[in-house]
Amino acid sequence: MAAADYLESVQELDRQRRELMKRYAADYRADLAEEVGAREARVALLAAKAASAAAIAERSRNISDGGYRSRDYHDDAKIRAAEADAELAAERLALGKARRRQAESYTGLFRAPPMATGRNRRPRSRAPACNWIRRARPRRRRGRRSTPRVKPSA
Repeated sequence: MAAADYLESVQELDRQRRELMKRYAADYRADLAEEVGAREARVALLAAKAASAAAIAERSRNISDGGYRSRDYHDDAKIRAAEADAELAAERLALGKARRRQAESYTGLFRAPPMATGRNRRPRSRAPACNWIRRARPRRRRGRRSTPRVKPSA
């Protein structure tokens, strides 16, 4: 009798867990659909921006070749066009990754977007060192030792 009750409670917990997983999967897929839609709109916007920057660069070349403006004006327009192309390429890459995560979610693989890297992420190992240095500065100004004394072991 106790074993049957235990089995029933375990099966009920398993059913609840499956329902919860299905809800989480639906939420994850909905979030990915929103992300993909937003990234597609941003790619379209950046494509128009890159096309406009390229057109401005071409017009500025004609103006600078005619002697109406200096070459710096054309160089600046080329730089803006190159920046727009790079931004568009980065956004297309992010869109491709989001689409892959979306396709994988329908096969049962649920991955989170990658963590921030580079300038946007501070390494964890640096924080304690910075805090130790910050705490040591006032001690040094007051004439105290900046490093803790270590007692010799007997």
